[in-house]
Amino acid sequence: MTQERSLSLEVALGLESIQTVKVIHRSQSFGIVVRHRSGWSLVFSGDTMPCKDLITAGEGATVLVHEATMADEEQDQASAKAHSTFSQALNVGERMNAKNVVLTHFSQRYAKAPVLPGATHISSSPSPSPSDTVFHSGGTPNVALAFDCASMRIDQLWKMHRYQEVLAETFEDPVDAEDDEGPVEIVMEIEDANEGKYKKGRKGEVVKTKKGKGKQ
Repeated sequence: MTQERSLSLEVALGLESIQTVKVIHRSQSFGIVVRHRSGWSLVFSGDTMPCKDLITAGEGATVLVHEATMADEEQDQASAKAHSTFSQALNVGERMNAKNVVLTHFSQRYAKAPVLPGATHISSSPSPSPSDTVFHSGGTPNVALAFDCASMRIDQLWKMHRYQEVLAETFEDPVDAEDDEGPVEIVMEIEDANEGKYKKGRKGEVVKTKKGKGKQ
């Protein structure tokens, strides 16, 4: 981002500063730190393994959005691919003194909702007030998982972890095993004025139902 473009955005959005930070990845990748004149700040990690420069630049962030591509048991793979595990992302948030951490960029290998380390402890903890959450200093940050089409207000992040159980149910297979009769083939009939009717299946096979040749 050019300095001219950065200054233009700062004026238009009421920002104090926009700072890009080169992070650690196999290809060129950057995080960003955005600070608003009213006092809140947002840090986005981009693709990275834990990065000291990002921690320093984002000190005291109101919200840290950090990638958590790998599960904790895949730390070796995370290191090899220069990504972060869940616990590593949370540790970055703690070292940054971030008030809230939103984890994102989960690997597609997750067939179920990703499980947060210490999720039982988090979900059973007393609910803090929004003001204490947004402006507290030190301690463990509030944690939320990003999901498609999510829209989160900063002052509502304190309660996002309490939705995790419900969100996890969206990953469950809604089909009852007793009612599951296997794949359903979608068949449509195609009328051809010269050749009669054909039935076209899901895999592209065509079965002529009237005059002419048979299955193709």
